[in-house]
Amino acid sequence: RGAGLMGHGGGGRSLPKQGCILYHLLQLYCGGDADGNAENATEQAMAPGAVTPDKLDYRHSWQLSTVFDALDLYPRPKESADRITDAFASQLIAVGLWKWAVYVYMHLDDNTRRSASIRGLVLRFGWTDPDDKQYPTLSELDVPSVWLDEAIAYASGYSFKRDLYCESIRKATLFADAEHAFSRLFAPTGIYDGNEDVVKEYYDKCLELLPPSYSEAGDGVGGGVGGGGEAQLYLD
Repeated sequence: RGAGLMGHGGGGRSLPKQGCILYHLLQLYCGGDADGNAENATEQAMAPGAVTPDKLDYRHSWQLSTVFDALDLYPRPKESADRITDAFASQLIAVGLWKWAVYVYMHLDDNTRRSASIRGLVLRFGWTDPDDKQYPTLSELDVPSVWLDEAIAYASGYSFKRDLYCESIRKATLFADAEHAFSRLFAPTGIYDGNEDVVKEYYDKCLELLPPSYSEAGDGVGGGVGGGGEAQLYLD
């Protein structure tokens, strides 16, 4: 007779807010919450508190979110899915699993935001695993290798590793930075140390990377169609 819903004085009493994931999934199966709102029931099912007392643990939330997206169940605003993705990625980063955070960010729908998020992670942490051996590797995740080279270049520049900086900048195809590294760091010390052959080899490798439009503009390492330019002065 519903006695469990009544107060001791006989007055009505509302049900306490439910936090169980099973309760909210049953709500979705029946068409939504008490007001027939499926979106609200979906949000409550994906809240960390539906599974764990840890309000900042988004492991379950993200997995359920990706399942719903894959099966095209209970559509919800894109911002909701992105918020869960950001939260779970941050959780992984906090415990040192930044490559798994890359995997999580790959589930962002917006191409620009996905690329910026992943590149930011690689630039921030890529230098800590320069050989890229920790599973999952960036190559397995199809992350552009030039991002890893760029991360190693920036880190080696801060630690005054001249040769590694110059080589990584070249591999990252950062043409303007490669010219600066050549003319300001690599060439002067290389020639002073009697390593003209090494300097010439680095210069030739830089030229191989340049697109035709860059050399034809008369700027940068190529310095124009004739291959002149500031860097060429060190070799003449």
